[in-house]
Amino acid sequence: MASDYVRNRRKELGLTQQQLAAKADVSVKVVQKFEANRPYDPIHTTFAEFFRALGVDVTYAFLELEWPKRKE
Repeated sequence: MASDYVRNRRKELGLTQQQLAAKADVSVKVVQKFEANRPYDPIHTTFAEFFRALGVDVTYAFLELEWPKRKE
């Protein structure tokens, strides 16, 4: 899941949630909600901002993520 990827990459880089929030120009609450896989306001953030802040190429990140399967 994207939330796991962001949390793991953040920890790999030794960043706190506060530091990631500052680098991504979002609030700490957005980072906390995103990492907990809870709903957040997507108008205030994008995946690209998180990946940019984590130094990850967005294309690579999307290819590596396991997205939840849609229930049919």
